[in-house]
Amino acid sequence: AGGTIRSPLVLCSHRPIAWKLAPTTTRKMALWLHLIFFAAALEGARSQVVLTQSGTALKKPGESHKLQCATSGFTLSGYWMGWVRQEPGKGLEWLAYYYDEANTKYYAASIQGRFTASKDSTNFYLQMTGLKAADTAVYYCA
Repeated sequence: AGGTIRSPLVLCSHRPIAWKLAPTTTRKMALWLHLIFFAAALEGARSQVVLTQSGTALKKPGESHKLQCATSGFTLSGYWMGWVRQEPGKGLEWLAYYYDEANTKYYAASIQGRFTASKDSTNFYLQMTGLKAADTAVYYCA
Protein backbone atom coordinates (compact mmCIF):
# COMPACT_ATOMS: atom_id res chain seq x y z
CA ALA A 1 0.00 0.00 0.00
CA GLY A 2 1.64 3.18 -1.17
CA GLY A 3 0.72 6.41 -2.85
CA THR A 4 0.62 7.69 -6.37
CA ILE A 5 1.64 11.19 -7.38
CA ARG A 6 0.95 12.70 -10.77
CA SER A 7 2.65 16.04 -11.30
CA PRO A 8 1.84 19.02 -13.52
CA LEU A 9 4.32 21.05 -15.50
CA VAL A 10 3.78 24.79 -15.63
CA LEU A 11 5.61 26.66 -18.37
CA CYS A 12 5.82 30.42 -18.58
CA SER A 13 7.53 31.33 -21.88
CA HIS A 14 10.13 29.02 -23.35
CA ARG A 15 13.19 30.18 -21.45
CA PRO A 16 14.67 27.55 -19.11
CA ILE A 17 15.60 28.77 -15.67
CA ALA A 18 18.42 27.74 -13.37
CA TRP A 19 17.73 27.29 -9.66
CA LYS A 20 20.71 28.00 -7.47
CA LEU A 21 20.41 26.08 -4.23
CA ALA A 22 23.23 25.31 -1.85
CA PRO A 23 23.92 21.55 -1.60
CA THR A 24 22.93 21.59 2.09
CA THR A 25 19.62 23.25 1.23
CA THR A 26 18.90 20.58 -1.38
CA ARG A 27 19.76 17.81 1.11
CA LYS A 28 17.49 19.34 3.76
CA MET A 29 14.60 19.61 1.29
CA ALA A 30 15.16 16.03 0.14
CA LEU A 31 15.08 14.85 3.76
CA TRP A 32 11.80 16.69 4.39
CA LEU A 33 10.28 15.21 1.24
CA HIS A 34 11.32 11.73 2.34
CA LEU A 35 9.72 12.32 5.74
CA ILE A 36 6.51 13.58 4.14
CA PHE A 37 6.33 10.64 1.75
CA PHE A 38 7.10 8.23 4.61
CA ALA A 39 4.21 9.72 6.61
CA ALA A 40 1.95 9.35 3.57
CA ALA A 41 3.11 5.74 3.18
CA LEU A 42 2.20 5.01 6.81
CA GLU A 43 -1.26 6.42 6.18
CA GLY A 44 -1.34 4.34 3.00
CA ALA A 45 -0.82 1.15 4.99
CA ARG A 46 -4.45 1.52 6.01
CA SER A 47 -5.72 2.83 2.70
CA GLN A 48 -4.45 3.74 -0.75
CA VAL A 49 -3.28 7.36 -0.64
CA VAL A 50 -3.42 9.03 -4.05
CA LEU A 51 -2.45 12.61 -4.91
CA THR A 52 -3.60 13.58 -8.41
CA GLN A 53 -2.46 16.93 -9.71
CA SER A 54 -3.86 19.08 -12.50
CA GLY A 55 -2.22 18.81 -15.92
CA THR A 56 0.38 20.74 -17.89
CA ALA A 57 -0.24 24.42 -18.60
CA LEU A 58 1.46 26.90 -20.91
CA LYS A 59 1.04 30.48 -19.70
CA LYS A 60 2.34 33.87 -20.77
CA PRO A 61 4.13 36.18 -18.34
CA GLY A 62 1.61 38.12 -16.28
CA GLU A 63 -1.11 35.47 -16.56
CA SER A 64 -2.61 33.43 -13.72
CA HIS A 65 -3.08 29.71 -13.16
CA LYS A 66 -4.51 27.55 -10.38
CA LEU A 67 -2.96 24.18 -9.57
CA GLN A 68 -5.13 21.52 -7.96
CA CYS A 69 -3.97 18.51 -5.98
CA ALA A 70 -6.91 16.13 -5.49
CA THR A 71 -6.51 13.59 -2.71
CA SER A 72 -8.09 10.27 -1.92
CA GLY A 73 -7.45 7.76 0.83
CA PHE A 74 -7.25 10.42 3.54
CA THR A 75 -8.78 13.76 4.53
CA LEU A 76 -6.64 16.90 4.34
CA SER A 77 -7.94 18.33 7.60
CA GLY A 78 -5.25 18.29 10.25
CA TYR A 79 -2.35 17.61 7.86
CA TRP A 80 0.44 19.92 6.75
CA MET A 81 0.44 20.22 2.97
CA GLY A 82 3.03 21.85 0.76
CA TRP A 83 3.91 22.88 -2.77
CA VAL A 84 7.39 22.32 -4.20
CA ARG A 85 8.73 23.08 -7.67
CA GLN A 86 11.70 21.85 -9.66
CA GLU A 87 13.28 22.84 -12.92
CA PRO A 88 14.50 19.73 -14.82
CA GLY A 89 17.96 18.75 -13.62
CA LYS A 90 17.90 21.24 -10.73
CA GLY A 91 17.17 21.13 -7.02
CA LEU A 92 13.80 21.43 -5.32
CA GLU A 93 12.40 24.74 -4.11
CA TRP A 94 9.83 24.82 -1.32
CA LEU A 95 7.12 27.29 -2.27
CA ALA A 96 4.42 27.07 0.35
CA TYR A 97 3.11 24.93 3.11
CA TYR A 98 -0.16 25.16 4.92
CA TYR A 99 -1.74 23.80 8.09
CA ASP A 100 -5.44 24.56 8.26
CA GLU A 101 -6.12 23.82 11.93
CA ALA A 102 -3.94 26.77 12.97
CA ASN A 103 -4.51 28.68 9.71
CA THR A 104 -0.72 28.71 9.32
CA LYS A 105 0.81 29.42 5.90
CA TYR A 106 4.44 29.88 4.91
CA TYR A 107 5.61 31.18 1.52
CA ALA A 108 9.02 31.38 -0.16
CA ALA A 109 10.23 34.90 -0.85
CA SER A 110 10.18 34.16 -4.61
CA ILE A 111 6.37 33.79 -4.61
CA GLN A 112 5.32 36.00 -1.68
CA GLY A 113 2.31 38.11 -2.64
CA ARG A 114 1.81 36.33 -5.99
CA PHE A 115 0.93 32.74 -5.03
CA THR A 116 -1.67 31.62 -2.49
CA ALA A 117 -2.14 28.13 -1.04
CA SER A 118 -5.58 26.94 0.06
CA LYS A 119 -7.38 23.68 0.68
CA ASP A 120 -10.72 22.09 1.35
CA SER A 121 -11.46 18.58 2.64
CA THR A 122 -10.13 16.77 -0.46
CA ASN A 123 -8.20 19.31 -2.57
CA PHE A 124 -5.07 21.40 -2.08
CA TYR A 125 -4.65 24.43 -4.36
CA LEU A 126 -1.96 26.85 -5.46
CA GLN A 127 -3.33 30.03 -7.03
CA MET A 128 -0.53 31.63 -9.06
CA THR A 129 -0.84 35.22 -10.28
CA GLY A 130 1.60 37.47 -12.08
CA LEU A 131 3.47 34.51 -13.54
CA LYS A 132 7.07 35.12 -14.60
CA ALA A 133 9.48 33.21 -16.84
CA ALA A 134 11.26 32.22 -13.62
CA ASP A 135 8.12 30.29 -12.58
CA THR A 136 8.70 27.70 -15.34
CA ALA A 137 9.02 24.37 -13.48
CA VAL A 138 7.43 21.08 -12.50
CA TYR A 139 5.21 21.63 -9.47
CA TYR A 140 4.52 18.97 -6.83
CA CYS A 141 2.11 18.85 -3.93
CA ALA A 142 3.24 16.99 -0.82
